[in-house]
Amino acid sequence: MSLQVLAELIHELPGTMREQIEGYANSIRDAGEEIFRNAGIAFDEQLLDEFILVVGIRRLWTLVDSPYWLLQHSINTARKQGANGFTVGGAVLESGSPEVNRITTLRQQFQDILITLQLSSYLDARSLRDVLKQLHEERHGR
Repeated sequence: MSLQVLAELIHELPGTMREQIEGYANSIRDAGEEIFRNAGIAFDEQLLDEFILVVGIRRLWTLVDSPYWLLQHSINTARKQGANGFTVGGAVLESGSPEVNRITTLRQQFQDILITLQLSSYLDARSLRDVLKQLHEERHGR
């Protein structure tokens, strides 16, 4: 079920992004019992389903967040070298440029959605094990 929901969420993404997320979710499904065992949690198909959806969304977040931070660090490095930014292809990438504003806005909008859906706490988890434990504790009222 979660793989189907995840597929619906990401169906409009470019093929390579969609494939990365789907492949990741499938590998989590395949390793589900081992992940549960390593977390010290009894295997539960419904919890695995929720877990796959959450970690799939978390993977999408990394695909949005990582380029944002790479871009920000690159602009800061360029500034330290005395430049306002840098050029990639025909695009000038500097603070306030349309390209930088687009990725900044996309990241912020996605983060706002995750906060609204109460999924942002999963982004801060250090490991898959921590995500699974958090889901398990929320489900069991701890």
